[in-house]
Amino acid sequence: MRHSILVVDDSGFNIKVLEKELEEHYEVLSATDPMEALRIAFEKKPSLILLDVMMPKMNGYELCKVLKGSKKTSNIPVVFLTSKGEVEDKVTGLQMGGDDYITKPYEVSELLARIRVHIRLKETQDQLKQLLEEKTRLIEQLENLSLHDGLTGVYNRRFLEEYLERSVEECKRYELALSVIMVDIDHFKDVNDTYGHQVGDAVLKKFAKRLGENIRRTDMLARYGGEEFTIVLRNTDVEGAVVLAEKLRTAVQEKPFEVDGHSISLMISLGVAGMKPGDYMDAAQLLREADILLYRAKDAGRNRVEY
Repeated sequence: MRHSILVVDDSGFNIKVLEKELEEHYEVLSATDPMEALRIAFEKKPSLILLDVMMPKMNGYELCKVLKGSKKTSNIPVVFLTSKGEVEDKVTGLQMGGDDYITKPYEVSELLARIRVHIRLKETQDQLKQLLEEKTRLIEQLENLSLHDGLTGVYNRRFLEEYLERSVEECKRYELALSVIMVDIDHFKDVNDTYGHQVGDAVLKKFAKRLGENIRRTDMLARYGGEEFTIVLRNTDVEGAVVLAEKLRTAVQEKPFEVDGHSISLMISLGVAGMKPGDYMDAAQLLREADILLYRAKDAGRNRVEY
């Protein structure tokens, strides 16, 4: 890719000289007005900016400060190219964010060498930034995978247990109700035996989606294992959780799941357990009680809610 350089100088003659010196190696953009320079820098994102100091309306130091203060242009190297060669001038330029300071008259070979160095540094910084962003994305993906079930996409058992422990502690601290619904698909083995495990997996995905569509945004849904799922309802007593459990039972039963041309009807059993303000149950006990109630629903004939 051909790099571009933005030359900012209020002298048209100086710009023409620099264009002739640079155009063999770079695409040259130019501006004689600081505001025009900002527009070009924001829109074109040049590889480097050569900047004069003495300009009307806004001097080079001020323009550099604006460029370095903007997220759009802060990573573009700014090289001052000016006749102001006092030490104080150079210090001011660098303090304003300039990356280099070259005084006139200059040797073209030195100017080109310094430009190459700063562009290489920018390329390296851009590559490092890209690598860091990719690393961050990968870490986020791994964290997401570690907390979600690989098949259905809902939270997994590890997250459920951690979330429930936090929820129990918060509900004790603030004296709030907390409920848990354990859900299990009745006779799901028959689905796998009849249609195969690939169809069974597709049914589980659709089943988890339907559960998610019928709970509140504040409720947490997780796959407990196999065809068993758990819903945690904060600030909800058992009576409220039973209402939701019945809603879920009906939502699953009333509409078959369509997979690969098969229309598969399901029924579910549910166990609902909860803790009231003042209870001293822990997360494991709450899960265990909901699981016991779930199997009571199974023993009582399935397709029902026990609490």
